[in-house]
Amino acid sequence: MNRHTKFSTLYCAGLLLALLFLADGCAMKERPVQYVAYIGFDLNNPKVAADRQYVDQLYGAMLKEYLQRMNRKGYAVRLDTLLFDCPFQEDSARIREIYRQIEANPNIMLVIDNTWGKHIKHAQPLIRDLGIPVIALSADQNELDYAGNALFLYPNDPQPMYMVHFIRAWALSRSAI
Repeated sequence: MNRHTKFSTLYCAGLLLALLFLADGCAMKERPVQYVAYIGFDLNNPKVAADRQYVDQLYGAMLKEYLQRMNRKGYAVRLDTLLFDCPFQEDSARIREIYRQIEANPNIMLVIDNTWGKHIKHAQPLIRDLGIPVIALSADQNELDYAGNALFLYPNDPQPMYMVHFIRAWALSRSAI
């Protein structure tokens, strides 16, 4: 080997090591994960899901796809979903248990709740007192006080200004990360 070949070989080896080191460093810097919790009816019950035309499974899949698209933008956190299964039959203990699990997980930043008013009302004290941010897709508010922590999209809250107010207030009062 002549001097030029040795230099080229050492240069290429050094460049390869540098690239491997940088690639390894990038792989090691995985973004922290924040979750959006989705609460739906009978997600794990195939018969009930079929009877309901897989609405909650579809919403959960759409949410996951949307968050994956957001992840491609390179934000400081990676977003993912956690699905929570609520029985369609009113079960006050189960809905409270779901919200306690959500509160216990510091990586859950938001709840999308697709239960009805008769379900979410049992979690109202937890949502109000623990400051759990919730977007209720189809529940009635039942004239209960959620201390500004819940946004009811349908059927009885004025939109979209209420949503804008909720997002602004929430963004100013908390860190999403």
